[in-house]
Amino acid sequence: MRDYFKIEESEGLEKIRVAMNTEQMRIEIKQYADSLSVQNLEIVHKVLLELANRESLAATEELLAVPGFLEDLQESEGDLAKGNLTNWRQIRTDV
Repeated sequence: MRDYFKIEESEGLEKIRVAMNTEQMRIEIKQYADSLSVQNLEIVHKVLLELANRESLAATEELLAVPGFLEDLQESEGDLAKGNLTNWRQIRTDV
């Protein structure tokens, strides 16, 4: 197995530094997936789906924890349905 992580001492704290970039990881994951049997590929698919769902759920929970977020979202959806929109150029003139 490859050594993907290095432990580094910095200001008394250990930091984990990823030794390969995400693009390299994606390429390697695809290579491994291409060599798997259908049965094992189904297992990998289920694991990846579960991880993606967990990340999505965590992001949703984070947003719902923001005070007033749900009310603001509902109000914005109502404004959108009514056509009460503002051109972004009226808000951001510096872009």
